[in-house]
Amino acid sequence: MQGVKRSARALTQKARNETKWWGAKGRETNRPSILNLVKSSTLDVEMAAVLWLLMERKGSVVVASEAPQVGKTTFLSALLDLMPPWYNAVYVYGKDADLGPLKENKPGSSYILAPELGPDSAAHVWGKSVVSIFKAMDKGFSLGTTFRADSPEEVFTTLQGKPASVPQKLLGNVHAIVNLRLVQGVRSVNRRVCQLTLTSHAEKGDGWRLVTLTGWEPDSDSHIHMKSSETRSALAARMEMDGDELEEDLTARQRRLRAWLDIGLTGTEDLRKAITKHYRSRE
Repeated sequence: MQGVKRSARALTQKARNETKWWGAKGRETNRPSILNLVKSSTLDVEMAAVLWLLMERKGSVVVASEAPQVGKTTFLSALLDLMPPWYNAVYVYGKDADLGPLKENKPGSSYILAPELGPDSAAHVWGKSVVSIFKAMDKGFSLGTTFRADSPEEVFTTLQGKPASVPQKLLGNVHAIVNLRLVQGVRSVNRRVCQLTLTSHAEKGDGWRLVTLTGWEPDSDSHIHMKSSETRSALAARMEMDGDELEEDLTARQRRLRAWLDIGLTGTEDLRKAITKHYRSRE
């Protein structure tokens, strides 16, 4: 991960202000923010705080679900609103994605954004291009993308298989996997994050292990956060923070997110402005 103490003035906000829409036609306006998703119980404030920290620390994230139309792109777009203004977005599309623009951007301040990794659409990135992206991540680029899979294990298994054939050692370039699921409510179908999973360095060898940070209990329709010392240590290590620093940071983020919710600051543009103001105040 890259440090966050960069000069916002030195890097452009053009990518944020002119964000390209990559979802279904007609849904580029009035899409929900991360706080709208909290209000609809897709996730809770505690999870939103972890994901905000992840985006600030330039973590790579995959939003996955097995079924279509679950809101993977919407959720990922909401996460991107949380990026500090000094990060740049590089959009890539298609099986034979043009990765030339990566040469024009600095790895330490750039996110590679792909609409989806997989073979289902001409716009989706698949095959050898996936390996090229993971190699670019090895040089410091970060990735935001979606994936068709019902579990974090399925994401990695599919990426390792043909034709993507991503080497095991490169899979650790993904910091977190968010799994979404449709849930039938009394009067409507709802969307829930059913699992937030962290990748953590294996105790032996060069591999990576999956650590569940948050699960979802269908009977109570509530999120369950794993608080064991092992889980929190893995998260702190992945964020390159010590344990006390991590807890203090997450508590402060939760407090700020709840304050924004309390004053009704949930619109996408308003939240983006608040995020930018937050980071400028820290310069």
